[in-house]
Amino acid sequence: MFEETPLDMDRLVNDMLTATVGAYTPTPAPTGTPQPTQSPLVVEVQYPTELPQDTYSQVARLSYYWPPLGGINADHDLFSTADGSSWIQRVEQGEKILACPPEYPFGTRFKIHGDVWTCYDRGGAIITAPEGYIWLDMLAANMPYGLTWGVYEIVEVYK
Repeated sequence: MFEETPLDMDRLVNDMLTATVGAYTPTPAPTGTPQPTQSPLVVEVQYPTELPQDTYSQVARLSYYWPPLGGINADHDLFSTADGSSWIQRVEQGEKILACPPEYPFGTRFKIHGDVWTCYDRGGAIITAPEGYIWLDMLAANMPYGLTWGVYEIVEVYK
């Protein structure tokens, strides 16, 4: 099975901020009248936890991405997935997240190497190929299961 190391959330957030704005340097406290600030919007999305009985096998090409790396790993948002939820909270709760093609609704689950991964994200290159296979991009710091990036696997799809 895929062994994950526990997340150091302070380090993760610092790494993400460094990747976004450069090295963090505290700014002096403002003087004058305080201005109201807008807090970030956090959206909680709930999906069913039971796996439906209608399953099928699908050839998938597997890759991985890690938002703290920035660039193509996160597009414009380092903290949330395409469905608006926080990937950090989901990972802390032990969920395995992936990006899947848009034909698959958010919440679709894929069984890969015995683990269930849930689709909460999208990606520009995450498509159903004309040859019939699908790209699945797993959210992980390293390629899971010791696989090679871009390997073809047969996965089970739970819609």
